[in-house]
Amino acid sequence: MNQNFSILQRLGIMVFVFLCGIPALEVNGFGFGMNLSLTTAVICACVGGIIGGAMMCSRPVIAGIVGGLIAGPVGLLAVYFYTQHRASVWDLELVIVQGIACLPGVGVGVLLKKMLEDSNTGGRRNLDFD
Repeated sequence: MNQNFSILQRLGIMVFVFLCGIPALEVNGFGFGMNLSLTTAVICACVGGIIGGAMMCSRPVIAGIVGGLIAGPVGLLAVYFYTQHRASVWDLELVIVQGIACLPGVGVGVLLKKMLEDSNTGGRRNLDFD
C-alpha cells in the first residue's frame, strides 16, 4: 500500500505525535524531564489533536478537527495508563498503543467526512476524475 502524504499531512502527523504522545511519557517520567501534570498533558493533547487533525484531514476541516479532538486525548490517556507503572518501554509498544487508541477518533473523522461529502453532493457520488 503506497500512500503519498502531502507536506501538510506529514507536519500534521508530527504535531499530533509531539503534542499527544510525548506529554503522556513526560507525566510518567519518561522523556526529557519536564514536569507536566496530567491536566496540562490533556490540554496539550486536545490542542495537538485539533491542529494535527485539521492538518491531516483538511477537506472538510471540521472532520479533521473533531476526529483529532477525540483521537488526541484518548491516545494520550492510553499511553499514560500503559506506561504508568513501567520501568522501561519500547517505541513499538507506544506506537501500537497510541495507534489503537486513536482508532475511534479516526473512525468518527472518516464518518463525518463521508456525511459532509454526501450532504454537499445531495447524496450523489461525484465520479468525475478531473
